[in-house]
Amino acid sequence: MEHFVDYMLTKQGMADALPAILATREGLRAHSREALRNAVASLLRAGEAAGQLRPDLDPGDVLMALGGITLISGHEHQRELASRLISLLLEGLAV
Repeated sequence: MEHFVDYMLTKQGMADALPAILATREGLRAHSREALRNAVASLLRAGEAAGQLRPDLDPGDVLMALGGITLISGHEHQRELASRLISLLLEGLAV
């Protein structure tokens, strides 16, 4: 779990720059969001097919949950909370 939190914490600088990058090109934000949603959907389908994930998961909901955890993990003093939230999310996705 700590690995995920460390990873998200190191990406905080990129997250700070992302809004400026997305604003420079028309439609990039929507395209990026759709690409991420499709990637999450593929992962969820694979997990469902393997019998590891629930069949009723919405990729958009999972993406939003991950986004919220990413925001929280960007603050050093919130790392423990972010780790608990990742555990909670993963447990909620499982069969």
